[in-house]
Amino acid sequence: MDILSTVRDTVRKHDLLSAGDSVLVGLSGGPDSVALLQLLTRLRKPLSLKLHAVYLNHGLRPRSAVKEEAFCRKLCARWRVPMAVIREDVPQLAKAKKLGFEEAAREVRYRHFERLATELGCARIALGHQADDQVETILFRLLRGTGRQGLLGIPARRGKIIRPLIDVKRSDILTYLSQRKIKFCEDRSNLNIRYRRNLIRHRLLPLLRRQINPQVDSVLRELANTLAEEESVLGAAAARAYRRIRTVSPGGKLMLDLQIYGQYPVWKRRRVLRRAVAELAEDRLVLDKRAIDDLDQLACSHGKSRSLSGGLSATITAGKLVLSARSTKSGAVEIPLDGRWRWVAFAGGKLRARLRLVGRDRTKNERRSFSVLIDRSKIVSPLSVDQVKPGDRFVPLGMRGRKKVGDYLTDRKLPAVFRDEVPVIRDAQGIIWLAGWDIAENVKIDRSTSQVVNIEFRVVKKVANPAV
Repeated sequence: MDILSTVRDTVRKHDLLSAGDSVLVGLSGGPDSVALLQLLTRLRKPLSLKLHAVYLNHGLRPRSAVKEEAFCRKLCARWRVPMAVIREDVPQLAKAKKLGFEEAAREVRYRHFERLATELGCARIALGHQADDQVETILFRLLRGTGRQGLLGIPARRGKIIRPLIDVKRSDILTYLSQRKIKFCEDRSNLNIRYRRNLIRHRLLPLLRRQINPQVDSVLRELANTLAEEESVLGAAAARAYRRIRTVSPGGKLMLDLQIYGQYPVWKRRRVLRRAVAELAEDRLVLDKRAIDDLDQLACSHGKSRSLSGGLSATITAGKLVLSARSTKSGAVEIPLDGRWRWVAFAGGKLRARLRLVGRDRTKNERRSFSVLIDRSKIVSPLSVDQVKPGDRFVPLGMRGRKKVGDYLTDRKLPAVFRDEVPVIRDAQGIIWLAGWDIAENVKIDRSTSQVVNIEFRVVKKVANPAV
C-alpha cells in the first residue's frame, strides 16, 4: 500500500507545503514520525524541499531515549537529513510548573520546535499526527468537556505547524512501513494506560467499536468535518468581536474591554476568550470548557484575579480583563554612555542614552515623560535598566523623603499587574528614573548643571495576530 497519494491530497487541500520550503520534522523514532519523514523525502525532489529533523529527549526513559536517538541519527544519515537533538527534563519541569506530564511535554515540544525552526529558517514544522490521533483527541476533549471548537480536533495546519498524515490511519501507516521494510522504535510507554490518551486508545475506543458502533472513528471524524464547515461563519464573527475589544500593553499583556465584552452573548464570549488564550500562549495551550466558563464568570462578575493553566493569569483592573503569561524576571541590562545614541532592548521597548552640553536655552525637568535630562555630575556610572524590585525606594522629583516605588505607582493609579513593565533606570547608587514617570530628585538639573545625560525610552509595539 502506498499512502503517498493521500498525503499529496492533504498537502494540496490544506496548502501545507510550497515549492522550496524548509521543513523541520519532529522525529521520535515511532512509526508515525518515521513514516512522515520518509514520505517527505519522497516529496523532497518534486517540491524542492529542504528537510531538517529534530529528536526531543523528554528525560523520562533514559535507556530507551539513548537507543531512539541512535536509531534516529542512523535513519537521518541514511536519508541524508540533518538532525538536531534537544534534551529537557520534562518531569522536573512539570513538577516546577505544577502541570501534568502530557501538558508539560506538549509545552516543551512546541517551544523548542518553534525556536529551532526560527534558527534554521524553516517555514514549516511537520508533525506526525494521523487520523487515529484525530479521533482520540476529539473523544478525549468530549469526555473532558469542550465546546464546538474543541470538537474540531487537530487542525491540518496552524501557523507553521503542518500535519501531512492527518488523513492517514494508523493501520495504513504500519502496513506501509512493513511493505517497505522500514524499521521504527516501539515506545512501551504508549501501552501504559495510566496516561489518559492511552486509556482511550487501548480500552475505550475498542469497547465502543465492539459494543456501540464499529464505525465510531468515521462518525467522530465526520462530526469534526461538519463542525468545521460551520466554524468559518462563527469564527469570523468571533474574530471581529475580538478585534473590537482587544488591546495590547507595552509588555505584551492582552487587555479586553469588559464593558463591550459583557454585551456579547455567551457563545461569542467563549470564543473571544479562546482566541485571547491562543494568542497569548502562541497556540500552545487549549483550555477546556470548564476553564473557559470560569474565566468568563470572572470577567462578567468583575472579580479580582485567577491563575490559568500553562503559567497564564487573568486579572480584572480598570474595566479590563488583563491576560498575561507568568512574569519572567529580566536581569539588569547596562546602558552604554559614550556620547553616541545606542539602543538597548528591555521590557517591551528600547532605551538609549547620550551625553550633551546644556544649551543657553533653559532646560526643564520633565514629568511623566519618555525622554528626560539628568545632571551628569550627579550620577555614578554605570547606568543600567531592570524591573521594579521588592523594597525599591527613591526620592521622586519635587519630594524630600524616600518613597517605596510600589506606593509611588499606587498613588499614580498604575495597576499592580502592569508594574513589571515599568523600566527602572539605575546608577551605581540607586534609582534615577522610572521610565514614563519621574526622575529622582537627587539627579535633577539646576543652574549649575553644565552637562546632561539624555535618556529615552520607546515602546516597541508587538506584532500580534488578533484573528488566531
